[in-house]
Amino acid sequence: MAFYIVLNTETPSFETYVDGKMLSRYSDDLSKIAIEAGVKPFLDFFSMPLEEAASEMDLSFDEAEDWAEEARAQGGNPPSVEAEWFSPAEGLRTARTLQKHITANADTVPNAEGILFDLQQFTQILSEAEASDLKWHLAVDY
Repeated sequence: MAFYIVLNTETPSFETYVDGKMLSRYSDDLSKIAIEAGVKPFLDFFSMPLEEAASEMDLSFDEAEDWAEEARAQGGNPPSVEAEWFSPAEGLRTARTLQKHITANADTVPNAEGILFDLQQFTQILSEAEASDLKWHLAVDY
């Protein structure tokens, strides 16, 4: 499993590949650090349009809509019909806060070097997205 960045353009003018495996593998640890530091955890940037969720769950779109309606009625947070987009500045705040914490406290997370590598890739892409006035959301590759 790996986290990756989806931009609100099909053809960005820069490379968007990230490994993202360390951010995914240690997302619980990183979420705790982010919350303690007062920034959004990366999983708060996750978004999947309902059509994509239907495909992932092998449901028709109508079945997925029924499932989402039922999940909302029970207090859940299912996918929306459209993807939710976020400002790169918000993601950069999270990435930079985590980078700063892990650099200063490498012993508080497993594989600090791998996590820092993924965070550097996220920072690079989100910086370029911000400069290009793009939006983003987090996705998960299973």
